[in-house]
Amino acid sequence: MIAYNTAMFYLLLLAIALVGRLPHMVRTMRTTVIDSKNLFREHINVVLSCTMIIIPLLHLFTHWFTLFDAHFPFALRFVGGAIFLAAVALHNWTHDTLGIQWSPVLRVKEKHQLVMRGPYKYVRHPLYASYLWWTIGQGLLLNNWLILLTGMISEAIVYLSRRKDEEALLIKQFGKEYKEYMQKTRRIFPKLLRS
Repeated sequence: MIAYNTAMFYLLLLAIALVGRLPHMVRTMRTTVIDSKNLFREHINVVLSCTMIIIPLLHLFTHWFTLFDAHFPFALRFVGGAIFLAAVALHNWTHDTLGIQWSPVLRVKEKHQLVMRGPYKYVRHPLYASYLWWTIGQGLLLNNWLILLTGMISEAIVYLSRRKDEEALLIKQFGKEYKEYMQKTRRIFPKLLRS
Protein backbone atom coordinates (compact mmCIF):
# COMPACT_ATOMS: atom_id res chain seq x y z
CA MET A 1 0.00 0.00 0.00
CA ILE A 2 1.28 3.45 -0.93
CA ALA A 3 1.61 6.02 1.86
CA TYR A 4 -0.82 8.95 1.56
CA ASN A 5 1.98 11.56 1.28
CA THR A 6 3.71 9.56 -1.46
CA ALA A 7 0.46 9.21 -3.39
CA MET A 8 -0.29 12.94 -3.10
CA PHE A 9 3.25 13.88 -4.17
CA TYR A 10 2.98 11.58 -7.18
CA LEU A 11 -0.47 12.87 -8.16
CA LEU A 12 0.67 16.49 -7.80
CA LEU A 13 3.65 15.94 -10.10
CA LEU A 14 1.53 14.00 -12.57
CA ALA A 15 -0.99 16.87 -12.63
CA ILE A 16 1.82 19.40 -13.17
CA ALA A 17 3.12 17.34 -16.10
CA LEU A 18 -0.30 16.94 -17.68
CA VAL A 19 -1.20 20.61 -17.22
CA GLY A 20 2.20 21.51 -18.68
CA ARG A 21 1.38 19.50 -21.80
CA LEU A 22 -2.25 20.57 -22.22
CA PRO A 23 -1.79 23.97 -23.93
CA HIS A 24 0.62 22.41 -26.42
CA MET A 25 -1.82 19.60 -27.18
CA VAL A 26 -4.55 22.14 -27.93
CA ARG A 27 -2.31 24.32 -30.11
CA THR A 28 -0.82 21.39 -32.02
CA MET A 29 -4.30 20.31 -33.15
CA ARG A 30 -4.67 23.66 -34.94
CA THR A 31 -1.52 23.34 -37.08
CA THR A 32 -1.29 22.02 -40.63
CA VAL A 33 0.71 18.81 -41.13
CA ILE A 34 2.94 18.65 -44.22
CA ASP A 35 4.71 15.31 -43.62
CA SER A 36 4.34 12.39 -41.24
CA LYS A 37 5.74 8.90 -40.68
CA ASN A 38 4.08 5.53 -40.03
CA LEU A 39 0.94 6.79 -38.29
CA PHE A 40 -0.35 3.31 -37.36
CA ARG A 41 2.86 2.56 -35.43
CA GLU A 42 2.77 6.05 -33.96
CA HIS A 43 -0.71 5.52 -32.55
CA ILE A 44 0.43 2.21 -31.03
CA ASN A 45 3.34 4.12 -29.45
CA VAL A 46 0.95 6.68 -27.97
CA VAL A 47 -1.01 3.83 -26.35
CA LEU A 48 2.25 2.30 -25.05
CA SER A 49 3.27 5.65 -23.57
CA CYS A 50 -0.06 5.89 -21.77
CA THR A 51 0.84 2.75 -19.80
CA MET A 52 3.41 4.79 -17.86
CA ILE A 53 0.49 6.78 -16.45
CA ILE A 54 -2.34 4.21 -16.37
CA ILE A 55 -0.51 1.43 -14.49
CA PRO A 56 0.69 3.73 -11.66
CA LEU A 57 -2.81 5.20 -11.31
CA LEU A 58 -4.34 1.72 -11.16
CA HIS A 59 -1.77 0.85 -8.50
CA LEU A 60 -2.70 3.91 -6.45
CA PHE A 61 -6.46 3.37 -6.60
CA THR A 62 -6.71 -0.44 -6.59
CA HIS A 63 -4.88 -3.35 -4.98
CA TRP A 64 -4.25 -5.08 -8.30
CA PHE A 65 -0.47 -4.75 -8.36
CA THR A 66 0.53 -5.15 -4.71
CA LEU A 67 2.04 -8.52 -5.62
CA PHE A 68 4.78 -6.51 -7.37
CA ASP A 69 5.56 -4.19 -4.45
CA ALA A 70 9.33 -3.90 -4.23
CA HIS A 71 9.97 -2.99 -0.58
CA PHE A 72 12.65 -0.48 -1.60
CA PRO A 73 14.32 1.30 1.34
CA PHE A 74 12.96 4.77 2.11
CA ALA A 75 16.16 6.44 0.83
CA LEU A 76 15.74 4.80 -2.59
CA ARG A 77 12.08 5.83 -2.75
CA PHE A 78 13.13 9.37 -1.82
CA VAL A 79 15.70 9.35 -4.65
CA GLY A 80 12.92 8.09 -6.93
CA GLY A 81 10.80 11.07 -5.95
CA ALA A 82 13.67 13.44 -6.74
CA ILE A 83 14.23 11.75 -10.11
CA PHE A 84 10.51 11.95 -10.89
CA LEU A 85 10.47 15.65 -9.95
CA ALA A 86 13.45 16.33 -12.24
CA ALA A 87 11.82 14.33 -15.06
CA VAL A 88 8.60 16.35 -14.81
CA ALA A 89 10.63 19.58 -14.84
CA LEU A 90 12.51 18.42 -17.97
CA HIS A 91 9.22 17.28 -19.55
CA ASN A 92 7.58 20.68 -19.04
CA TRP A 93 10.72 22.62 -20.04
CA THR A 94 10.85 20.62 -23.27
CA HIS A 95 7.18 21.28 -24.01
CA ASP A 96 7.58 24.99 -23.31
CA THR A 97 10.62 25.11 -25.59
CA LEU A 98 8.91 23.22 -28.42
CA GLY A 99 5.62 25.10 -28.26
CA ILE A 100 3.54 24.30 -31.36
CA GLN A 101 6.39 22.23 -32.84
CA TRP A 102 5.41 19.36 -30.49
CA SER A 103 3.31 16.48 -31.77
CA PRO A 104 2.35 13.17 -30.16
CA VAL A 105 3.22 11.43 -33.44
CA LEU A 106 6.06 11.88 -35.95
CA ARG A 107 5.12 14.76 -38.22
CA VAL A 108 6.44 17.97 -39.71
CA LYS A 109 4.10 20.92 -39.62
CA GLU A 110 3.66 24.00 -41.72
CA LYS A 111 6.32 26.60 -40.78
CA HIS A 112 8.15 23.95 -38.74
CA GLN A 113 11.37 25.25 -37.21
CA LEU A 114 14.39 23.37 -35.95
CA VAL A 115 14.58 23.92 -32.19
CA MET A 116 18.12 23.99 -30.76
CA ARG A 117 17.60 26.03 -27.59
CA GLY A 118 16.53 25.13 -24.08
CA PRO A 119 17.04 21.40 -23.40
CA TYR A 120 17.69 20.88 -27.13
CA LYS A 121 20.98 22.70 -26.65
CA TYR A 122 22.17 19.63 -24.72
CA VAL A 123 20.36 16.65 -26.29
CA ARG A 124 18.35 15.98 -29.46
CA HIS A 125 15.53 14.12 -27.70
CA PRO A 126 14.95 15.64 -24.25
CA LEU A 127 11.33 14.46 -24.13
CA TYR A 128 12.45 10.83 -24.45
CA ALA A 129 15.08 11.50 -21.78
CA SER A 130 12.37 12.88 -19.49
CA TYR A 131 10.27 9.75 -20.03
CA LEU A 132 13.21 7.49 -19.23
CA TRP A 133 13.84 9.31 -15.94
CA TRP A 134 10.07 9.59 -15.32
CA THR A 135 9.61 5.81 -15.50
CA ILE A 136 12.59 5.14 -13.24
CA GLY A 137 11.57 7.81 -10.74
CA GLN A 138 7.93 6.79 -10.48
CA GLY A 139 8.80 3.10 -10.20
CA LEU A 140 11.12 3.80 -7.28
CA LEU A 141 8.81 6.35 -5.68
CA LEU A 142 5.75 4.11 -5.92
CA ASN A 143 7.83 1.14 -4.76
CA ASN A 144 6.63 -1.28 -7.42
CA TRP A 145 8.53 -3.52 -9.84
CA LEU A 146 5.66 -3.67 -12.34
CA ILE A 147 5.49 0.12 -12.60
CA LEU A 148 9.26 0.38 -12.92
CA LEU A 149 9.71 -2.35 -15.54
CA THR A 150 6.60 -1.78 -17.68
CA GLY A 151 7.32 1.93 -17.79
CA MET A 152 10.95 1.46 -18.80
CA ILE A 153 10.13 -1.25 -21.35
CA SER A 154 7.24 0.62 -22.96
CA GLU A 155 9.24 3.84 -23.25
CA ALA A 156 12.27 1.95 -24.61
CA ILE A 157 10.04 0.41 -27.29
CA VAL A 158 8.63 3.83 -28.20
CA TYR A 159 12.07 5.47 -28.32
CA LEU A 160 13.79 2.68 -30.25
CA SER A 161 10.96 2.40 -32.77
CA ARG A 162 10.86 6.15 -33.42
CA ARG A 163 14.36 7.59 -33.22
CA LYS A 164 15.61 6.70 -36.71
CA ASP A 165 12.37 7.72 -38.42
CA GLU A 166 12.22 10.93 -36.42
CA GLU A 167 15.77 11.88 -37.30
CA ALA A 168 15.22 10.91 -40.97
CA LEU A 169 12.14 13.15 -41.06
CA LEU A 170 14.12 16.04 -39.56
CA ILE A 171 17.03 15.49 -41.97
CA LYS A 172 14.55 15.52 -44.85
CA GLN A 173 13.07 18.78 -43.58
CA PHE A 174 16.21 20.62 -42.40
CA GLY A 175 19.05 18.88 -44.28
CA LYS A 176 22.56 20.03 -43.47
CA GLU A 177 21.42 22.15 -40.52
CA TYR A 178 20.05 19.09 -38.72
CA LYS A 179 23.08 16.95 -39.63
CA GLU A 180 25.37 19.59 -38.08
CA TYR A 181 23.14 19.70 -35.01
CA MET A 182 23.45 15.90 -34.75
CA GLN A 183 27.24 16.24 -34.65
CA LYS A 184 27.02 18.68 -31.72
CA THR A 185 24.53 16.80 -29.54
CA ARG A 186 23.81 13.27 -28.40
CA ARG A 187 20.37 11.69 -28.47
CA ILE A 188 19.21 11.48 -24.85
CA PHE A 189 22.29 11.76 -22.64
CA PRO A 190 24.23 15.04 -22.82
CA LYS A 191 27.93 15.11 -23.54
CA LEU A 192 29.72 15.43 -20.22
CA LEU A 193 32.60 17.39 -21.69
CA ARG A 194 31.92 20.08 -24.25
CA SER A 195 34.61 20.67 -26.85
